[in-house]
Amino acid sequence: MKFILEFLRFIIIMVILGGLLASLVINVYSTIGLNINNNAWFIWIAAEILIFVIYRNKLHFSGWYKVKEKLSNSITFVMIICSFILLVIPLFLT
Repeated sequence: MKFILEFLRFIIIMVILGGLLASLVINVYSTIGLNINNNAWFIWIAAEILIFVIYRNKLHFSGWYKVKEKLSNSITFVMIICSFILLVIPLFLT
């Protein structure tokens, strides 16, 4: 039962925070004059990766289903770099 509750919590966090972060970045790009409607999925994936890293390294330990391991430093670094690259790609495609 705890696993199901934690899974629902994970889905809600990913959808709400990922959507908010992606819409924030899209609004910032729109403010500086970039039209990235066709490439918004890059930003959405980057936001989801960042939220996943935050969840696995911080939020995972405050839920119902306790786990003791975090993402390793190298995996965290690679995921953040990939997210940054995905955030920058729409700047070159417009």
